[in-house]
Amino acid sequence: MRIAISITAGGTEGKVSGRFGRCPFFMIYDIESGEYEVIPNPATAMSGGAGSKAAEIIIEKDCEAIISGNIGPNAYRALKAANVKMYTAQDGSNIEETIEKFKNGELEEFGMNEF
Repeated sequence: MRIAISITAGGTEGKVSGRFGRCPFFMIYDIESGEYEVIPNPATAMSGGAGSKAAEIIIEKDCEAIISGNIGPNAYRALKAANVKMYTAQDGSNIEETIEKFKNGELEEFGMNEF
């Protein structure tokens, strides 16, 4: 299973970002192998549509779930339509601890009632 995490900086020194569409980077993490890649989020500098563009990136990377501090309504709809599960994590959380919480089923699933 591949998951994506919105992060503040490249590599494991980053923290979970409170923003999905405009986070600086995404960590794409493979739960089975433990391997990951960090990719820049080109949607960060967009004047509009950042959430939808970021969702498109996650969908293209074949991620089954996203972890972020917050997800806006346009990104939510795009991810939901692609059957990508969305989970919330505290802004500024440690990435490795967040991954462990995900593996242990300790993260809350993001719901439309968040808006």
